[in-house]
Amino acid sequence: MLNESTLSLLSHFRRQAWSVCGALLPGMVHNANNMCHVIDMQIELLQSKIRNRPETPIQDQATKFERIASGSRQLMGLLAILGQRQTYVSEQDTQIESGEYLNWLTAFWQSDLTFKHKTAPENTVKPGTPNLVLPPLLLTCTLEAILLQALEGARNHEGGRLPFVFTATPWSHGAAFSLAVPASPGFTSRPTDTTDGLTLEAVPGLGWEPFTSHDGSTVTKGIRIPRQKTDLRGCA
Repeated sequence: MLNESTLSLLSHFRRQAWSVCGALLPGMVHNANNMCHVIDMQIELLQSKIRNRPETPIQDQATKFERIASGSRQLMGLLAILGQRQTYVSEQDTQIESGEYLNWLTAFWQSDLTFKHKTAPENTVKPGTPNLVLPPLLLTCTLEAILLQALEGARNHEGGRLPFVFTATPWSHGAAFSLAVPASPGFTSRPTDTTDGLTLEAVPGLGWEPFTSHDGSTVTKGIRIPRQKTDLRGCA
């Protein structure tokens, strides 16, 4: 049975997960609409070609068919990424492979137009980083809270894309996940925690440790997970 502080944290993270989806919905629709427009345009071109030159052999239209198929694959890929969020905000114990997880996270956040157009995301998984077993909701909401802080400094950025480097590395018997970005007042002045005063450190027995480092030009924030398996039922 989960204790009161654990239940409170889970309730908060559920709200946070839904809030992120709501905030990104316009970007999701924008990206999907662009892909649908490309498919529709290619279909119209093909229809026009067939109407105007019905004698053209079907094999001569192979390029247009491939463009339609390519657009369809891109749309299906987008829908798959959006659908995977159900897995990565689950409260059930789930095995997390760090590379797959970070690739999903950065792909999902392409629905945020600041992230899509103003950042250059990079994912790095250090050798020896183990797969973790944990409720993905905790990891996703923690990293997204850090990412949202970092994006505050990027929204008014003019010029080239800002490097956003996500890293997974071995830590104790588990792993650490972090985001390194160019230093900005909005990112350096806020603590690495969730909102409403709720932190992972508030859950007895969880043992996750938020951290921040600053080398002058780059700020790194993340979470250290000392055990390969995090079991909420074991929290005191």
